[in-house]
Amino acid sequence: MTSAHDSEVRSAGQWPIAITLVLCSLFAAVVALMVKREYENYRFDATEKAALEARIIAEHVDGTMLSARASLDALSNLSSETIASLSNVSPNIEAIVVFDTSGLIAAQGATPDADLPPLTAAAQLATAEGWTGAVGRGGGQFSPSLAIKTPDNRVISALIILPDTNLLGPNRRIIITEPNGKFLSIKPEFKGGLKDTAAATFNIAQADRATGPAGFFVTDPDRAKIVLGSAVSESGLVVYVAKDRSAIDIAWYRTAIMFALLFLGPMLAAAGIWFIIRGQSER
Repeated sequence: MTSAHDSEVRSAGQWPIAITLVLCSLFAAVVALMVKREYENYRFDATEKAALEARIIAEHVDGTMLSARASLDALSNLSSETIASLSNVSPNIEAIVVFDTSGLIAAQGATPDADLPPLTAAAQLATAEGWTGAVGRGGGQFSPSLAIKTPDNRVISALIILPDTNLLGPNRRIIITEPNGKFLSIKPEFKGGLKDTAAATFNIAQADRATGPAGFFVTDPDRAKIVLGSAVSESGLVVYVAKDRSAIDIAWYRTAIMFALLFLGPMLAAAGIWFIIRGQSER
């Protein structure tokens, strides 16, 4: 009789424990979902902001290319010698060469011979609407360039100086590449070594205009954890904005600690209830 009574008491005492464990499990699941949502929001906000900053710089690059294009258009009715002599026609134009209708150099002005191969390569891509992009200068170096056809079918080819990209304040690294990811400009430079392309360097997909601006959490060549934004300009050049994400991570860690405390409190309370009920059922 006593044994049966004790069994009933123990069985009755286990129900509150089971209910408590179920409630704690439900609470843990809710907290886990909240943590997941907060983490996704944290990443989205950080990468979205980086992508927006990259878009701002890309538009600045487009402005420079359009200004240089307007300068070349204004020269299209002048003689080849006059065009080539106006190396200072725009602060963003580094060198100009004019090609005749046969594709031969008609005038190069003060342009050094070393710049003729990339200017010739750009000229071969010229169309009536104009061509913008980047050409190789040897030694793994690339330069943004423009080439337009004049009304009389000559070609004006120019190397472009990238604009000052320090528009967003300190603690940012601005990277500009040609459409296939070859580096044109990195300010400030990395101390670590770079791979052939930006995509390979940061282990991300090659930026594409169709996908629009994008953001990533990556590690840079200096082994720093960064948030990286990318955007493709209308001229085809790709802009990346890299920022150290230490401050962002610290803010997330504080949020994570808050959720951990929120989770730990009820768990400790549940453990206490379990020990109390267990002690009472063993009497």
